[in-house]
Amino acid sequence: MEGMKAESVAVRRDLQQIMKMLGKQVVQAEGSSDDSSVNDNRQRVGREVGDGGTDDRSDEQKSWRRRVELPSFDGAEPLSWLNRVERFFNIQKVSNDEEKVEIAYVSMEGSAAYWFTFWKEKARNRSWEGLKAAMINRFGGVFRGTVFERLATLRQTGTVEEFVRDFEVLMGQTRGIPDEQVLG
Repeated sequence: MEGMKAESVAVRRDLQQIMKMLGKQVVQAEGSSDDSSVNDNRQRVGREVGDGGTDDRSDEQKSWRRRVELPSFDGAEPLSWLNRVERFFNIQKVSNDEEKVEIAYVSMEGSAAYWFTFWKEKARNRSWEGLKAAMINRFGGVFRGTVFERLATLRQTGTVEEFVRDFEVLMGQTRGIPDEQVLG
């Protein structure tokens, strides 16, 4: 029970730090242009047409483009989650490694959140790249080895549809493979 209380205190402390970081970004965004590095959602909370806000169509489109949810992670399909969270970081213009790690922590649920706490205490490389490598190592499941190793050993054991799905999942993780090599 004491361990859970300590864990709860640690989680609250981490969330407070993240909220401070996000608050600083909001303050910076209010002083900069529409192309700021902060999610416009924070500025739009509670702002609806008719409550004193503007009804400018271009503002609405810009906000819509940046309104992207941070995907949650429960330990399943780490490669898919990492791809989605990387897109989230690109859209939200998050480039600081420490910030990426802290934001990733907020999205973790269940056993993944407990694992993260353990990783953060024990890991030597606490960078975003270090976290990604550790997540793939820990939650990779049946997807062990490099993408190329898995492609080379991919075999049809079920339906053609399942094989094609597995192939597409692996190909989605590669860049720059010549068509001759893929089709050959």
